[in-house]
Amino acid sequence: MPDGKPFIQKGMIDSHYHLSGMLDKELNLEIELRFCSDAGMFALLDVGLEPDDLSRRVTYKRNDIHMLFSAGIYPGAVKEMKKESEIDPLIQRLEKEIAGCEVKPSAIGECGIDHFHKYGTPQLQRALLEQQIELANRLNLPLIVHNRNADQDVLEVLESRPLNRGGIIHCFSSGKKEAFRFADLGFKISFAGNVTYNNSPDIQEAAMKVPATAILAETDSPYLTPQPVRKYFNVPSYVGYVYEKIAILRNHHTADMVRQIKKNFIQLFPELTD
Repeated sequence: MPDGKPFIQKGMIDSHYHLSGMLDKELNLEIELRFCSDAGMFALLDVGLEPDDLSRRVTYKRNDIHMLFSAGIYPGAVKEMKKESEIDPLIQRLEKEIAGCEVKPSAIGECGIDHFHKYGTPQLQRALLEQQIELANRLNLPLIVHNRNADQDVLEVLESRPLNRGGIIHCFSSGKKEAFRFADLGFKISFAGNVTYNNSPDIQEAAMKVPATAILAETDSPYLTPQPVRKYFNVPSYVGYVYEKIAILRNHHTADMVRQIKKNFIQLFPELTD
């Protein structure tokens, strides 16, 4: 059981959490995953950050709940780089990891552009994102996008390099206008715990107005814990607080959002069975 009060309804999905991050925080992953399964969660998507972490993460896969995995390289990987050619070995390691893993990833990412932390140069961050878009298209997989204070740059890249299967704008932290632009490009808009914070009016307006067919919910565990349990490390079984907030903003019942988000997730990952 998590430290705070869990909130799960049958059929809920956590579209973005970090299994490795939970282990780093010494959270009991086995108990948490068993609890999520027993509570009737439909699926969880564990998201990669490093080029060679997939094989280690998939060892935690359970068969009593849909557990998907992504493989990707976080923008912070370019922090110490001086030239674009240094990206090539990272992409090669990522491709080798995917080819050699017994569980194939369902998406590429998390990858993107982050101007808040100023990882390396914008040019290097952009090049790393572009190469992972190319990989996602070669493998015919969706893309999981990290965007922090970089709306225009991320939009320019995605508009110039269309994704075969779209993807997810994870932990959406922008406004209504950007949400519609990403949705028009075929991306799902995944809202995290920050949609529950009182100082997030732009995010809340986006959650209220974006097309229902574009919405997903996530925890980004172990980060961005929803407001009602904010003093604890985040876990997937808190995802219901995100669902509830989106439902309130859209004047729907939480159960309505459970059904809609499940449809949206299966549309992105049709390999899942209901």
